Parts: sequence; structure tokens; C-alpha cells
Amino acid sequence: LIASQTTMGVYRLALGALAALAAAAAPAEGWNDRIKWLRLKEAEQQARKEKKPMMVLIHQNWCGACKALKPQFVGSKDIEKLSNHFLMVNAGNDQEPMEGRFRPEGLKGGYYPRIIFLSPQGQRIEGVVGPNPEYKAFYNSASTVVDAMKTALQKSGVDLNAEERKRVAAEKAKADAAQAKHQSTVPTMLQEIFNRIDSDHDKVLTRDEFAVMITKMGGKAPDEKQYRGMCTSYGVPAGLTFEKMSEVYMQRGPDEIRNVYDKVVGKSEL
Repeated sequence: LIASQTTMGVYRLALGALAALAAAAAPAEGWNDRIKWLRLKEAEQQARKEKKPMMVLIHQNWCGACKALKPQFVGSKDIEKLSNHFLMVNAGNDQEPMEGRFRPEGLKGGYYPRIIFLSPQGQRIEGVVGPNPEYKAFYNSASTVVDAMKTALQKSGVDLNAEERKRVAAEKAKADAAQAKHQSTVPTMLQEIFNRIDSDHDKVLTRDEFAVMITKMGGKAPDEKQYRGMCTSYGVPAGLTFEKMSEVYMQRGPDEIRNVYDKVVGKSEL
């Protein structure tokens, strides 16, 4: 009996939580099911806790302008993406709020659709205006909605480029780490290569020693004149040195030195 009562208690708690979630969530009513819609009351409570602005969509089923905007709204990936920065409120039909803050123009502000942007404290964000300044909250295209969402976020202090900068910085850090690892392996790999081809161990390649490397790689070795010209172009007229080749391979991609190593020495695990 005790176990049964405990189980029933758990069920009641679970059902209560589901009921609370259902009350907070709002149906999309055709305005994009992938957006997390809320009712106004719940959105205002969350906004204060999460310090997120709200975007309130006010519409009516019979409204021709609403019907025209709806497919554009639903099809806009930008609106869907930007919605993650807001608490989105679907205030259509009988859910339309009647407070003055939802009618920017007063009594004549009863047009549809209206989109109102609110601060986390529930105040209307000033300076967010649709394409017609006489009807500040009216939007007739997805692009005008996107522009308004960006403006509202900017006025709310939300940096939309922060995530992109973070991504770019992470990619750069990854590339820098890969390059640093590559540069750290070049001297070791090049020393193994020199051990195979630098017959007099002076760390300066003669034309014949260089030709051994090129031949192992399957290429055509340069003649003496060609080799001297190449060395001169690198600033080492007496012959390619270990230091110069290290410098060159450090600036190139890791595949190049690895290919030379694999052909001259054997497969590398570095």
C-alpha cells in the first residue's frame, strides 16, 4: 500500500509538471512549429528570470494581411534562428492582449498583424519600427520582421556576432595548434631524411644528394646548373642546408614534408 501510494504520488507530480508545461506552451497556429511559442504570462515570468527580450505576435485568423505574412514567416530560416534569442509569444485570436503597450498608436493601433518587442521587464522596446512609421508594429514581409528582430536585440544589448566570433576564434586556435604541431615535427622528420641522403653529414646537400631525394620521390632530378639556380633563389648558393629546408617546410602544409619522409625514409607515425 505504501509503495502504491508513493507511485501514485510520483504520477501526480509528473502529471502536474506536464500540465504546467502545457499551460506555458502556446500552439503555433501555423506560425512555425519549430519555434518555441509561449503564452504572454509565462513569457513575462521567464523573461525576468532569464533576462531575455520578448517578441509578441498578435494576429487574427480572419486577417488578410496575417494570411499573407504567415507563409513568409514560416519559411524564414532567419526568423527561426533569431527566435532563439527571444521568448516568443503567440498572442493570436482570443489571446490578444489589450494593454496600451501592445497598441503603439493608441486607439488606431488595432491593426493586424502586430509584432511588439518587450524588454525582460515587460516594457516596449522603443525605436523598433516597421516599414510604415504610421503603423509602427505592422510588418508585411519576413525581411522586415528579421530587421526588426535584429534591431530589438541590438537595443537589448545582445551581440549577434559573438557566436560567430567565438566559432572563428575556435577554428583559428585549432589551425594554430595543428600548425604548431606540424612545425615541431619538421626538424625530426627532416633529420631522418638527411640521415638517408646527406652522405657527408655536413647538413648541406650537394646536387647529387638532392637528386637522391628527388629520385626516391619519383621526380626528375635537376642538373647542376638548375640546382645552383634553385639554391641561389633560396639564398643558399652553396647548397640546400638543413636550416633552410626546415624553414621552408615549416611554412608549408604538413602533407608535403610527410610525403618526402614517406618516400625517402618510410611511413611516418609522427
